[in-house]
Amino acid sequence: MSPYSKEPQFPNAEIPYDWGDAPMDFHKQDPFGFFLYVGPRGAGKSLLMVHHARMFAEGRIRDLADGTCICDDPDCNAKWKVITTLNSPTLPEFGKWADRADLVNQVLDTKSDIQHLILMIDEIHQFADSRRAMSRDVMDIANQTTMLRKKKVHILASDISIDWVETRMRAMVTRAYNCWTPNRGTKVLATIKDFGLGHIPPWARHRVAPKWGSWDTEATKKYYDTYERVAAEAELKSGRTEKTIFIKNEFGERQQTTIDDLIGRVLLYIVDELEENETTTEEIIALVDTQYGVDVGRGLVDRFCQETGLIRKGDTYTLMAKDRSAEDRENALVN
Repeated sequence: MSPYSKEPQFPNAEIPYDWGDAPMDFHKQDPFGFFLYVGPRGAGKSLLMVHHARMFAEGRIRDLADGTCICDDPDCNAKWKVITTLNSPTLPEFGKWADRADLVNQVLDTKSDIQHLILMIDEIHQFADSRRAMSRDVMDIANQTTMLRKKKVHILASDISIDWVETRMRAMVTRAYNCWTPNRGTKVLATIKDFGLGHIPPWARHRVAPKWGSWDTEATKKYYDTYERVAAEAELKSGRTEKTIFIKNEFGERQQTTIDDLIGRVLLYIVDELEENETTTEEIIALVDTQYGVDVGRGLVDRFCQETGLIRKGDTYTLMAKDRSAEDRENALVN
């Protein structure tokens, strides 16, 4: 048995390499990794990534020692939710087995409530290109992705080469599958290189031999469109665009507005009607839901408040200065 009992093990993989006795099982401490599937065009890297994502979704990735979920929750059914930048897995004709990932407003929001999920990103260099390392979008993605391990999130991503990926994200890769298919995806072979080797000194990690594996992937082809193109620029641009929605006004008529406008109305309501000087993200979300029937995420609310310039202290935003009497102001000046 592999000493990495919390390491996700994919059944049907032929791995002859024996790790032997390892002094430390890092996956028990940090079972939520970043797996990168690389190889030339037509190598089966996206196919193997989808194959593994479906195994997570079906609850087939479990602790080798006791059969429980690798998330360490003994009551968990081990079925992971999958969100992806691909569109085809979200469509009925491909089984509708995943949800669309909103990278900007959901995944990269450090306060979002996403938990226990698989983030599947095809052609990740389109979102985190090493040649655009200093662009705003790439820096945001690289910085915020480091937080995902704290939320029980596995990242599965594919690309031509690991060198195409932004440096900081490249450093977070815990395992790379170098893929190749000899029969157009009926079976995908891979050399498996582990990078999350905390128990081995950095200067010696390159000496660890890779493992080998092969997976029967013919049945997985029907779960995604292998010819789908990834529109990363549109994805990132949409995250910076105001979200439009229709609501009913006081006369029962449909009115087009934006999420930012609804948040702004709620802030004015808090000041004018509730006569409060401070508010929290949770209060804003609750009021938008109560007054307009719209469910907004923490990321949209916090970004609006921060871009508006509201002063923040902890989880509280200050909306306006407290009214002070002339005597209070005079005492403040004296003191």
